[in-house]
Amino acid sequence: MKETDIRIIHSFWRYYKENYVRSMVGGLILGAICAIYVLDYYYFILLKGESFGSTLFFFLSIVFLIVFMFLLVFTFNFVSYTVHINESLLKSLKDSFIITIGNPLISISICSLNALIIYISFSVLTFLIPFFMGALIALISFAGFYMIYLKVVLMNETRSGYLRSV
Repeated sequence: MKETDIRIIHSFWRYYKENYVRSMVGGLILGAICAIYVLDYYYFILLKGESFGSTLFFFLSIVFLIVFMFLLVFTFNFVSYTVHINESLLKSLKDSFIITIGNPLISISICSLNALIIYISFSVLTFLIPFFMGALIALISFAGFYMIYLKVVLMNETRSGYLRSV
């Protein structure tokens, strides 16, 4: 029986280099979007006493909170998509955006559960922060992404099966 030699280290470095560039550029794009958001929020807070009434300020604060939640879930979906699906950067960004916008209930659930994990971690179980908080956030975020992904795959299989039968 002849054994074949697999070049594991060579393969590892090749895939690492391919994914590193895509992930780095995606991270720079998301970093720029987050920086713009933070600067807008900072400008908004600076102007709160001067230009806005209390009702308008409250409404705009809610809008900023919703945009922050969307940006957070979009980032989680982008990371999950980039790590688990081998597509181009632009397709990853587009599909992550569609996943986030297309399933608002799951996006709100991901954000709410992650907020609950952070609240419990910092107020009740502080000694578990270094061990479980990040892992639980990653688990919840990926579970939401995977639910959506399975739904999309099932829809594609159903649609292609329907087209074959017609």
